[in-house]
Amino acid sequence: MPQAAIVHSWTGPVPGREKQGMALMAETTAMSEKWVSEGRLADFAWYFSANDPSGLMIARGEADAVGALVQDPEFQTLAMKAGLINEGYRWAMHVTGDSIADTATRWMSVVEEISG
Repeated sequence: MPQAAIVHSWTGPVPGREKQGMALMAETTAMSEKWVSEGRLADFAWYFSANDPSGLMIARGEADAVGALVQDPEFQTLAMKAGLINEGYRWAMHVTGDSIADTATRWMSVVEEISG
């Protein structure tokens, strides 16, 4: 089971950039399919709201592979384009399974350091 996910979200296209948004979706789908075939991702899926122009794209994989992927210039370029084409765009890496324990331990260390 994949232990990490990159969750992309947006609130809608920048007005006038709807066509670029659809082209970016096709480009992102092609790149994600490539990453799945290379074993860098396990799978990905698009989710669109039924009542507004917001949406999500969730790409899942092993934590180490997903962590490396977000450093890839191709990923970063797609994210930059998404930020210019979509309002409210952001992405975040999330973990589950065994990776949660490591992340929780790291968080507690930071909390203790800051709280003194």
